Amino acid sequence: MPLALTLAFALAAAACTSTPPDEATDDPRAPLRALLRQRAALLLAGDVEGFLRPLSPSARLAEEPIARGAMAVPLAGLDLVVGDADTSVPGRLDNAQVDFIFRYKGLPEDNTFRFRRRYRVEQQAGAPVVVESAADPEFPLPVWATGPLEVSRSPHFLALSRPGLSNVARLLEVAEQARARLTPKLTIEPDRVHLLLLASGDAQYAELSGAPEDDPSDGSVSLALARAYYAGRGPEAREMVANVDAIFAEAGISFEGRASVNPVEVFQHELAHLAVLRFNGSETPGWVAEGAAMFLSGERRVDEWQEALRTGFSELSFVTLSEQEDLEAYAYGYANAAALYLVEEFGAETFWEFYRGIRRSDTARMLRLVYKLDAAELDSRVREWMRREAA
Repeated sequence: MPLALTLAFALAAAACTSTPPDEATDDPRAPLRALLRQRAALLLAGDVEGFLRPLSPSARLAEEPIARGAMAVPLAGLDLVVGDADTSVPGRLDNAQVDFIFRYKGLPEDNTFRFRRRYRVEQQAGAPVVVESAADPEFPLPVWATGPLEVSRSPHFLALSRPGLSNVARLLEVAEQARARLTPKLTIEPDRVHLLLLASGDAQYAELSGAPEDDPSDGSVSLALARAYYAGRGPEAREMVANVDAIFAEAGISFEGRASVNPVEVFQHELAHLAVLRFNGSETPGWVAEGAAMFLSGERRVDEWQEALRTGFSELSFVTLSEQEDLEAYAYGYANAAALYLVEEFGAETFWEFYRGIRRSDTARMLRLVYKLDAAELDSRVREWMRREAA
């Protein structure tokens, strides 16, 4: 699956250990802020009843699965932060935006996760009461708040899955092998622990990833995707979603434009994405992101280069690919060739300078600044490189 950078946050992320700003005494949200701090501390301490106490019966019904689910996962920090709210009615907050910002034990402190609720809060007997708590579909609940969960660990992975999933231990072993292969190729320090969401089959994979379920008629299946959410300071919620049944299918499986891959290759490719997406921006095109992942995972798609040479590079040009966030399967070989050409011709350090620069600028400008090339000239050079390599 293409690298999924599926959700842009306008609100800058707050670290789970952050100290709340000084509150103006005339801010009508101040009592709610104090209540949210108290509720976060109670839930981290395991006091589910205390967390639910200041909620009306309907709001309690909505948030009890959140509280119970939080007990099933190793949370290292939790903040409840109020943002915008309608304060037009005295003594009441309507449509108050409340972000639940949390971390997992063992994961990097800058890898925070979040979901959002919409509150209606009323003052009752001098204290704020959450009368309504509604989901925000743009910031959905985490997997642990939507059903039963099992937690598994290995030295570098925290895995969350629905009960009864087979092959979890085998998958974690494969993931560790892939990480061991990848790490020597990195010039940056990878996250010490990665989060894995493990699915059993296409339907559960679609549920956990938010991606549409595959159409089996096209001969491909979903295997895995790496993703992050962007919140002002950089990518948070860095995680991988994996379709365990598809990864360990006995028949040959297609992945990222390749006819057949093995499980270690799948994880090495997606872990490469997790390593570099900290340098991604909203303008990073698919060919750059995927080309980088293929370079780090050691892929050389000679068969696809030969096919492109035979077909005359139909629909393949960095003039158009540089405007596309996602990469179609037919273009993976072309992106692979581009990344390898740039690395072999100009060096890996220069390639990462180009990669990081796109976050601050755009692809066309960075091609000119770093390589003194435009997209059409890159097409010409990559195609000549492919002819030599595929001969």
